[in-house]
Amino acid sequence: MAGRRLARIRHPSNRGRSAARNSAIDRAQGEILWFLDDDILADAHSLDAHLEFLVAEPGSGSAGWIEWEHPKPTDPGSRVQRRSLLRTFRGLRPLQEIPFCPTGNFAIRRDALGSFRFDERIRGYGFEDFDLYARLRGQGVRFVFNRKARVLHQDLPASLARMEQRQREAGRNARIMVDGYPEYCATIRIDLRTPRERLFATVTNACTLPWLRRLARATRRIRPTLSTTLDAWILGQAFRDGFRSQDLDSVTATPHHGPVRIAFLIPSLEAA
Repeated sequence: MAGRRLARIRHPSNRGRSAARNSAIDRAQGEILWFLDDDILADAHSLDAHLEFLVAEPGSGSAGWIEWEHPKPTDPGSRVQRRSLLRTFRGLRPLQEIPFCPTGNFAIRRDALGSFRFDERIRGYGFEDFDLYARLRGQGVRFVFNRKARVLHQDLPASLARMEQRQREAGRNARIMVDGYPEYCATIRIDLRTPRERLFATVTNACTLPWLRRLARATRRIRPTLSTTLDAWILGQAFRDGFRSQDLDSVTATPHHGPVRIAFLIPSLEAA
């Protein structure tokens, strides 16, 4: 991207990713805003694909494709993340309107974004993407899958302990969305699509996290696929723990039924 000016914005203290994105929105001077995560590898071809789409569809958002860097990661945490990513983009057709927003690779015109700013109560990992999708979709902005705007997600080592912490953060952020935006809470839904997933949900809901961790470790070498599934359920338990840790009294709706599936690998999401 030779010739393009880059500016670094540094907050005196860690205010979270929503505040960081808001500072970038306010500082940016161009007509196009391109959101990327710090573990994404992008190039000029990705940017050109976003620009081409936004010229043709100025009132829509360009949701780019994110692929995992290596097809067979060996790190347990990376395997779980790669599977979640594959599920997110599985079956999507080019230029299909989609019910989510991958803020790891998303572009939109400034006039379409309007006065939107991310809710800075959403700190840590997760759900700032749903914040963007839910509120802009309510204003009529379409989110379209732009397969040409392809980027790579780096295959970085990720400990399962750190990923559990991130899922707890995501659970707390999900509760903030439900509590703060009740008009959108009915659009948060987690699907169990197969009998196998429902079986695992029954088993893991009856187990404690220490037992699940032991079982996952025991199967890691002999049955990596089974181990990855168990690791995913462990993260799902952490997500629900984070969701339930928020104040329950202020939430009156259950975010379990609705038209949108959020791509978190968890068996269920209950408000109580």
